[in-house]
Amino acid sequence: MGTSGAFGGSDTKPWTKVREQLDELLDPPERKPDPDDDDSDDGEPEPLDVLITNIAQALIADDPRVRPGRQIRNPTPSAAVMEMLGRLGMGDSARRTSSRGTTGRRDLGGGARSAGRAIYAGIAAGRGDAAAVTAAGVPFENLAGKSWFEQVLVITDTVIGTSANADEHALRTAVVEALLAIDADAAADLNEAEVLRDVIAAYVVELAVVELSAALTAREITEAEAEAVEDDVRAYVEVRRDAIAVSPDAVHTVTDFEDAAELLLQEVLLILRAGGASS
Repeated sequence: MGTSGAFGGSDTKPWTKVREQLDELLDPPERKPDPDDDDSDDGEPEPLDVLITNIAQALIADDPRVRPGRQIRNPTPSAAVMEMLGRLGMGDSARRTSSRGTTGRRDLGGGARSAGRAIYAGIAAGRGDAAAVTAAGVPFENLAGKSWFEQVLVITDTVIGTSANADEHALRTAVVEALLAIDADAAADLNEAEVLRDVIAAYVVELAVVELSAALTAREITEAEAEAVEDDVRAYVEVRRDAIAVSPDAVHTVTDFEDAAELLLQEVLLILRAGGASS
């Protein structure tokens, strides 16, 4: 069931709320019908809505870099990145250096930036742009003679690393799946912002699975029941992900890709924290 790792079963207050809500999702309390109310549950949030809201809040609490209002350092961002800043209500804050702290129990912002760099390298490799691949820190010669699958692993291992850390495993899983969908035929016509949005949403799902897997393993439920919870989380996040507008403008430089990924992580988490997925 998903990934297991260092942060599964985190004992912070926000993650305790997540586990409590998971219990309610798996074993909902019996509610006695109100004879004077034809629809006594009307207006009550669904347990899955509350679970996802609590997961988003817990992730935001884990890392100051993904909290609302986090600014970027790039003084000349692309139009696509400026649009993301505008959606987050930061306007021209790209031209100011953030004074917020970056120390947290997780480096999710840093993970998002690594995802952006890896996606940049992957798109460049698919387009055969040796200079751009090298600019992302991946020696182009290391890709020579390899299948696309092998190239994806080289890019991911180089940019993200190969440690056993659960969060890095979650990041690699999301990035590898995104890059495998990119090849020489697809790379030419990709919307970079859409790829980044989707990989960041997948990253959030994998982070959620890291935390939920420990709680699910501790319960006397079948593997199929555990996988059903994971599938529900994935489906919910995908619906909410699609609410994020994708800029028609290209994302150009390595820094743009990193900035866009970090801003999209903020945006995804804010949308999930707000709850209320549509169907």
